[in-house]
Amino acid sequence: MAPSIRQQRESIKVSQEALAFRAKVSRFRLSFHERGFLKLRPEEEAALRAALKALLWERSENFFALQSAE
Repeated sequence: MAPSIRQQRESIKVSQEALAFRAKVSRFRLSFHERGFLKLRPEEEAALRAALKALLWERSENFFALQSAE
């Protein structure tokens, strides 16, 4: 079973607001989903997971860019 969106979001230290904005999903819907009150539509979940993947990729690129600059 894949980690929940909340687990993934917290592991890369991204706020609900930033993730929702990036995925173009309402922060209200994301919050309610994370608290177990709402099931996301498949396209919303796909957008959130894609945004998480993109954010993680960007952060790893920034990390390695900083390492090579030293």
